[in-house]
This record gives sequence, structure tokens and C-alpha cells, in this order.
Amino acid sequence: MGGPDAGGGKGFARRHGFKVLCPDELVARVLGARGARKDQMQDETRCTIKVSARDEYFPGTALRIMTIYSETADGPMAVIERLVYDVIECATKDSLPPGASESDFLGSPGQYVLRTAVSKPMSSAIIGPRGANVRAIREESGAKVVISPDVVAGHQMVTVTAEPGGMKLAFLQINRHVQANVDSQAYDEWLQARPADAGAVASSSHAVSTGKGGSLGKGSDRQVHRERSPRRTAPPMPADTEVDPSLLQALGATAQQFLPGALEMEYTITCELPKEKVSQLIGKGGGDVQRIRKATGTGIHFDVPEEGMSGQTLQIKGPLLKIYRAHALLMRRYHETDAEDGSSKQPISAPVEHLPPASRQLEDHIQGLQRQIAEAESLRKLVNPPAVNPPPLPPPEAIKKGPKGRGKGKKGRSRT
Repeated sequence: MGGPDAGGGKGFARRHGFKVLCPDELVARVLGARGARKDQMQDETRCTIKVSARDEYFPGTALRIMTIYSETADGPMAVIERLVYDVIECATKDSLPPGASESDFLGSPGQYVLRTAVSKPMSSAIIGPRGANVRAIREESGAKVVISPDVVAGHQMVTVTAEPGGMKLAFLQINRHVQANVDSQAYDEWLQARPADAGAVASSSHAVSTGKGGSLGKGSDRQVHRERSPRRTAPPMPADTEVDPSLLQALGATAQQFLPGALEMEYTITCELPKEKVSQLIGKGGGDVQRIRKATGTGIHFDVPEEGMSGQTLQIKGPLLKIYRAHALLMRRYHETDAEDGSSKQPISAPVEHLPPASRQLEDHIQGLQRQIAEAESLRKLVNPPAVNPPPLPPPEAIKKGPKGRGKGKKGRSRT
């Protein structure tokens, strides 16, 4: 499978493969001047490195696809280890935009981000029975491993956030799961597939089929035209769903009463959603959730669903007001998908006790925000209690003099 030197290159055999999703800055560093650094890396690792064209990105992202080919199962790790150091170098030039909680290369302090694209069977193997394998990876490496539930042209994105040493350990385990079924036809089809759309943020997830495997065959230069069906829009909201302006004013006034810096701290909120709604919230190719991330400067991801559970956990991280805005945008999209499917049976303005579970969750979050604001206000009063002025003294003429006291003895009198 994956025959030798498929598609040109240095001529090294390509039985095994691994796909890394790279921002343009990382691709430029790997290629070097006129591809000189890539050639050197290929010579040193005995691997072949192929990168998607400049305008071909993994659908719904601005990440290009780097495919590493090797004769041995562990061969791609030699390239991945070099990529980890390249990520660190790129991160030194990368800075988080004001209010943003994630970047292309930076995670928490001292941690970095690198992504890969795997097939659906590979992601299932990485997760393992009841999440056992992915938990083992996290425990051994200390890495945060997030597998996107959205399947794009037979691929799922895996994001690894960790310290450099932990990242290498995490990718070592992930690579072993990727290479487990190298002799299968499904592996060969995954390796040859090109899940890339032209354009910076393409959103179509329709696979191009030219025969067996559902992907373009190697060496094919056929022009394929793909028509995208127009996106359905939700019907306009009824007029009685307008938000009470006084509520927004009250929220803004309360936010101004927070202690300095409290609103800018990182908070996390979670929400349980039906699994069948998650892909609709994410959007084709991850486009919808990517737009909300950029608009709000928050980190949004969905935990891996546990086997046998009907729900899936949404996590949003960032400054307090921004994560609530992001949550509100996601909940708006939640109800829009209901309207598009014609399955919404409750008006958006229904009382809290009659709202769908996700809307009740939003209401609970708003109430939680109000409690946090009240607690912060109480703390502010404890730290800076109001000054208490003593009562004014009465004027001197208002002070009455009392009767003179009698002493025990009298002057001029002595006892003999």
C-alpha cells in the first residue's frame, strides 16, 4: 500500500504516512529558501514531505496539509520532532490578540499547539474503548488532546496542546494508532486523499470521487467542478423576541462594578448538548464555530463524546463577558438549526421552564453570572469599606457644666 515515491519527491519509499495541519508561518519555516530546508530535512530523516498548495487549506481552517511519508512506522516521528521545535520558534513571534484565548502556536504558558488530521477509524482507535486510550495519552504526556467530532472528507482534526516533551510523547502514541492498520485499503485511501479546498476558509465538505476510495487518484490533474448548495437561512425571528434594553443596561452597569482585572481573567463554562446537534453548531468544515471564535476571542471546543452517552460537552474559555457572548451566539445557532429543520416547537421567548435544555442552560449561566457579580461586589466592599465619619461635636455653648464635686477634706481645717 502507498507505493514507493508516489507523486514525485526525493525517491524515498512511502509505505507509512502522517498528516500535520500547519499554519502558513510553519510551512514557510519548514520549506526554507527555495525549499532548501525541506530537502535537508528529507535527507536527514529519510522521509518525503509534501505540502498542499498555497491556496489549499484543510476545510474550514487556514491550515495547510503536510503529509509525511516514510518506510517505517516510527519514521514520521523524526520529522514531527523537528516540527515541535519549529512550532516553538514560530510561537516566539506569535502573540495573542487582545482578549483572545488561543493562537496558532501558543497554548497555556509554556505549552504549544500542533494539529494532525486522521481518519475516522484512526480517531476511534486514538479514543479507545470508553476513552481509555486518549486518557492514557493525556496521563502519560500531560498533553491536552482534543479530537474534533466533525468529519471532513473522511478526516478529523486532532489538536494537541502540551509542553515540548509532552507533545512528542503524545504524537508518538497518536502515530502508533495511525500506523496500526497500514496494510488496509482504508489506510491507503486516507493517505492518498486530499481534504483541501481552494480558498482561505472553504466550507464545503463534499468528497470528490473519481473511483474507488472516494478521492482523487495519485497523479490526477483533472479539473473537478463542485457546486455548493445554497445555505438555508432560518426564518426571521418574531418581533416579540427583542431583548429588553434595560436588562442589557443593567448587565453593563453591573460589569463596571467588578474589581479591577476580574473581568479579564480566564473563566470556563460548560454546557451539555445533544450529540446530534454538535455537528450543526460546528458547521461544515468547522466554519461556524471558527467564526464565533474569531468574533469573540474565546476558545471553543467539544469534548470527545463518551460511549453510550447521548450528550456531548461544550467548553468555552476566555474573559467572562466574552465567553457569555460566545455561548449566546452558539445558542442562537442552536435554535436556528431547529428552525431550519422545522423541528422547533417552542418559541424562542418561551418561559424558562418551557425552554429546550440548551436554553435553560443559558439562563442558568446568566443567573450564575449575576451571582458572581454580586459576590465580587461584596468582596469589593470588604476590601474597600466605605469611610465612616464620627458625629460632629456640639458647639461649646451647648455643653452644660455639671455640679462641682465635693472633696473628702476641706482647706484650712486641721485636726488636733
